[in-house]
Amino acid sequence: MLQDNGGNNLAVASGATAFTFSTPISSGGAYSVTVLTQPSSPAQTCTVTNGSGTATANVTNVQVACTTTTYTIGGTISSLSGSGLVLQDNGGNNLAVASGATSFAFSTPIPSGGAYSVTVLTQPSSPAQTCTVTNGSGTATANVTNVQVACTTTTYTIGGTISSLSGSGLVLQDNGGTTWRLRRVQHRSRQYANPSGGAYSVTVLTQPSSPAETCAVTNGSGTATANVTNVQVSCTTTTYTIGGTISGLSARGWCCRTMAGTTWRLHREQHRSRSVHRSQVAAHTTSRF
Repeated sequence: MLQDNGGNNLAVASGATAFTFSTPISSGGAYSVTVLTQPSSPAQTCTVTNGSGTATANVTNVQVACTTTTYTIGGTISSLSGSGLVLQDNGGNNLAVASGATSFAFSTPIPSGGAYSVTVLTQPSSPAQTCTVTNGSGTATANVTNVQVACTTTTYTIGGTISSLSGSGLVLQDNGGTTWRLRRVQHRSRQYANPSGGAYSVTVLTQPSSPAETCAVTNGSGTATANVTNVQVSCTTTTYTIGGTISGLSARGWCCRTMAGTTWRLHREQHRSRSVHRSQVAAHTTSRF
């Protein structure tokens, strides 16, 4: 709404390109055109040029220029460690966001009363991350600063298979830190989450006992770009020989046997020793039959 000399209010319709006050000014009289009420929907700011003077003829050079009020769209970013994140507003105005950034603002403001919709066009990589938007859409009635973009690093599981594990106390490690304590079991798999693009290295921290075994890792290291399932842990039981010396043997066909049934048949000979492989800590006896 416009005024002349503080009165003669003139409501101007949306889209109008000219105006004339209803009450004329006497010749030689002063005039002063001002804005009484700024337009809304959308909000605009109108300014007057050549708005005052002395009327010596019909005045037609008063200029009223209106600009739409605009608001910036932005917010905060958390946990962004990858590169290549690209945001969009209303399906355009692409905004590339640098790794480690904690805030953002689009270059093109939104007109007052206009809708905005912030989305992720491209997810970051190196490491791969998934970023989600909260408070991403609405109507701009002021500068928008509460859009939140939260990023989480994609993780992959590290695991595989274990074969021939009969002892207890086996402990595996990944990257010298996270441990898996395994009990007596065969063909068992274990898993651990590793960041995308991160290195993994599976090793044996503690070998099993009861019985003692030696476990070795195959395919234990690499870079996680997907779930890793091909790490292999193969265990073999530690064995020891059982033997000794014999003296004074004169009969033929004398033999010894262990509890497991292994037999040694000896011929007439003195000071002869025999041995057999046995698992560590396995009990054994020697008998004559």
